[in-house]
Amino acid sequence: MSQTSSTIPMRAFRSAITSALLLTLWAGGCARAQDGASALPEAAERRAAGIAVREVARSRVDTLFQQVTGVDVDSRGRVYVGDWFASRVAVLDSTGALVATMGRRGLGPGEFRSIRGVQVLPGDSLLVYDPSAARLSVFAPGAAAPAYVLNVGAASAPPFLIHRTRANDAFVAMFRPAFRGDDTARATERLRVLGLDGRPRGEPLRAYPARGFLRVSGPDGFAVTPDPFGSEGLYAVGADGRIHYLWSDSLAVETMDLEGRRTGGFSVRYRPPRVQREDVASEIAGMPPQMMEVFRRALEDSLPERWPAARALLADPDGRLWIGLHTPAGEPREWAVFTAGGRYLGSVFLPRESELHAVRGRRLYTVQKDADDVPHVVVYRMDAQPG
Repeated sequence: MSQTSSTIPMRAFRSAITSALLLTLWAGGCARAQDGASALPEAAERRAAGIAVREVARSRVDTLFQQVTGVDVDSRGRVYVGDWFASRVAVLDSTGALVATMGRRGLGPGEFRSIRGVQVLPGDSLLVYDPSAARLSVFAPGAAAPAYVLNVGAASAPPFLIHRTRANDAFVAMFRPAFRGDDTARATERLRVLGLDGRPRGEPLRAYPARGFLRVSGPDGFAVTPDPFGSEGLYAVGADGRIHYLWSDSLAVETMDLEGRRTGGFSVRYRPPRVQREDVASEIAGMPPQMMEVFRRALEDSLPERWPAARALLADPDGRLWIGLHTPAGEPREWAVFTAGGRYLGSVFLPRESELHAVRGRRLYTVQKDADDVPHVVVYRMDAQPG
């Protein structure tokens, strides 16, 4: 991991990386799923049958991250961790020990202004995306300098996120408009395919509203924060190059190819948990102290009846889809696992303060924040494969 003598409060950073739109609608998917999929079992049944996990590795206390924005794993079990503020990639061995760092702040070869994604490619090459420099760099295994660098902002604003397809010579990019606190117009995110020259290819695959913000005006100006109960578009790129898209109000996944043609999908009946006052208190606790009371009133005035159905979407190399479900305050985070056709395989429950970034076989690679809001990499092993 990138080493530093101090850490920066991370909660204030969230509003700088999320686009503005307040959405509080909720709708449950109810169509019959394909591939023999059925309705999601009740919460108590899912918990009782949850796949047991145990911690097997953790990053060392003398290796500090500031803002983790990408995690991936190579064939040897080495973990690559991108840090936004440190502008470098930390390389951990399978036990969590730091074995190397890649890059430093700058604009030269192998240098970064920021990092918003790392991806291990076939053969263990590493792709690192730097949106501030509008370029991606690809490193050969063990190399300190990139084998090649590609500009992805020559024809338009650079993507917010970018992913190389493993089965095709293309990139999948998500474009998000820059956040403007004084702009109340609806923002739109777009999924696009980029060619190997970094330029958009064809029309956008999908366009959808960006996640919402709460905006509170006062005599001295206004303040904004991401709406914790708002809906958003989620996507994941599978190992076969297909793209899975989910609007978070329901468990309805649409699968498409790189031309935007629908190739599959499913919809599972699911009723998300109700939003409780404890949920508001939990979200308020993660805000800067001077803003807590301001946003408490805003949240309580616009509180939806229920959470959105999904909060995250992940595709693993074995073709499974992991959907992060919203859970009430104080409960572990649930990840429901499905086949690409929608058959429910089981659920994994992880500590609430952790976020799942990668799955390799039975190993789950997470980023977990401690009481001081400092992130650590924590690896869990499942006792059994889902399904």
